[in-house]
Amino acid sequence: MFWQSAQDWLNQQSERDQKIIKIAAAFILLLLIYSFLFQPLTSGRSSLREQVQRAQQDLDFIKEGAAQLQQTHTQSGTSNLSSSQIVNATARKNSINVTRISPNRDNTQLVISIDEVEFTNLLKWANELQSQGLALDSLNINQGDHSGFIKASITVSQATAP
Repeated sequence: MFWQSAQDWLNQQSERDQKIIKIAAAFILLLLIYSFLFQPLTSGRSSLREQVQRAQQDLDFIKEGAAQLQQTHTQSGTSNLSSSQIVNATARKNSINVTRISPNRDNTQLVISIDEVEFTNLLKWANELQSQGLALDSLNINQGDHSGFIKASITVSQATAP
């Protein structure tokens, strides 16, 4: 019904006006297609690019920290405290809440679980563990529940003298 009345109205216009109206309608149609289809796609694409760039920066930061840990891995010190005492004392000193400490099967290593810690605090703590005579045998890091925090699982053992 609306379509028929619009067509009747258009046919009543002069030929010149009909051309102008058709060109304007085509232009408006193209503008609507761009506004509702192409523009959201391109803005979503740029948003995804920014997310990838931020993730790459985070990965680079973590790789840097891992390299620092590897460099300090060879440092060792001596202490009269047990490995678990060193872990607990240094964790408290660095305000790190250790979730669980458990020895492995042959009691040569400790597996330490931390549910939420800032990455830089973890690196400082790992350095301190190494300076206290513990060797970092493995470090597993996962994204934490809150922004800027990670979950970690660390396996340590008594460092052997080189």
